[in-house]
Amino acid sequence: MRTRESAVSEADLTLIHALQIAPRASWAQLAATLGPSAETLARRWSRLTARGHAWAGVLPGR
Repeated sequence: MRTRESAVSEADLTLIHALQIAPRASWAQLAATLGPSAETLARRWSRLTARGHAWAGVLPGR
C-alpha cells in the first residue's frame, strides 16, 4: 500500500516547486524548463490537485 508521502514523485515535487517560483507561468513555459510536454505537466497538476496533494490559492490585493 502506498502512503501519502510516497504518492508524490520527484517530478511532481519539481512541478510544484516551479509553480511556487513562477505561479503565472504557462504550461508551455514550464515545459521548456522542466522537460515534459505542456500537456503532461497539465495532467500531472490536475492529478495532484484532484488527490489533494497540491492546490492553488489567492490573496486579496491592495
